[in-house]
Amino acid sequence: MRLHGPASHSHRLQLLVGIGVVLVALAATGLLAARLGGAAVSSAVIRNVVGGGLALAATYAIGHLVGVAVG
Repeated sequence: MRLHGPASHSHRLQLLVGIGVVLVALAATGLLAARLGGAAVSSAVIRNVVGGGLALAATYAIGHLVGVAVG
């Protein structure tokens, strides 16, 4: 079902905010893990954000393809 009008903008905003929050959380966990483990912070943050972002995108794409949505 496609939403039109104000409801579609609200859904899109919720999606973008959710993605943003997840990417920030991935960066924070990469930072924390690197500091606790004594590793290079930048590579840990990049690895977490890129890997997690790809997993997020794949999960969204698969759900979209099979018509499954949560929310």
